[in-house]
Amino acid sequence: MSARNRQRARRGSPPASFRPWPAAILAIDTAAMSGWSLRVNDDQREFGECDTRDDAAVFQIVQWAVRTAVRSTMPLVLVLEHHPWAGTPMTLAGLGAARERWLVAWRAAGQPMGRHVKVTPAEWRACVLGPTWVRAKREAVRAEEKRIAEAMVEQPVGVDEAPALLIGRWAARAAKVGAALGMRTEGLEARA
Repeated sequence: MSARNRQRARRGSPPASFRPWPAAILAIDTAAMSGWSLRVNDDQREFGECDTRDDAAVFQIVQWAVRTAVRSTMPLVLVLEHHPWAGTPMTLAGLGAARERWLVAWRAAGQPMGRHVKVTPAEWRACVLGPTWVRAKREAVRAEEKRIAEAMVEQPVGVDEAPALLIGRWAARAAKVGAALGMRTEGLEARA
């Protein structure tokens, strides 16, 4: 076990897993036009973009994810990108409103708030793109996200879909998701 994972274990959070968590993951890149992605047991199922001001569309995506998770007999986890320190006050307010719309749909679908995971862009980008991309210029990061996401799904993706796909990829093995699932990590292989 690495020193970093030993520190996490002492703090009570599980390390990331080499194997995907047995879960369905609805990953959201929050914005007015949100990208979304659904992975089931690390199998990419669907992805798309949604105007979060269209409440019916947001509710429909969450309901569909719930039905897919039930059919797959997997617990569903909602992973929302969280931007605590980036942007103008108006941008932050808009991102907060978009997050709240997804959470309203989540609660309306009867899903437990304990299976809602927040992730910052720096957190998932460091794991999926590499640490050098955390501080890179926005235009360069967006191009890299799109390149990697398109290679993942072997088809063109939108600029809002790309981060959602990569957030889902991060979440499939992320310690935070394991904690939300109540997974014990004893006996699991772990990585830093």
